[in-house]
Amino acid sequence: MPKAEAWNDEFTALAEQLLRGRLQGRYALQDASAAAKPGTLVVNIHVFIHYGNRGLRYAGVGGTGGVDSTLTAVDAASGEVQLRAHSLSDLTMGLFGGDMKSTIRDNLRKLMSDSGL
Repeated sequence: MPKAEAWNDEFTALAEQLLRGRLQGRYALQDASAAAKPGTLVVNIHVFIHYGNRGLRYAGVGGTGGVDSTLTAVDAASGEVQLRAHSLSDLTMGLFGGDMKSTIRDNLRKLMSDSGL
């Protein structure tokens, strides 16, 4: 499996774990494929990752990477957006070109925190 696919799987699992951790005990959770009951919210997280170029960052001549994530909670019955949170992180420098995995993790944690969930 290519590295990007493995990272996608890793960060999908992290986003789900963080979201469930914030909601569990306060809300009833159900699989998205279950029939929507009145008052059900569907939560989507979209993450755009631009890896940039670590070698250029290390050399200090560009190669900026970044993470742009959005959490949206939509009423399942009406489709009306009930909540939207956004987090933007960049990786411009860092030891040996910086740690993109750490930047992605921090971005997802900030997104959950900023969402107010």
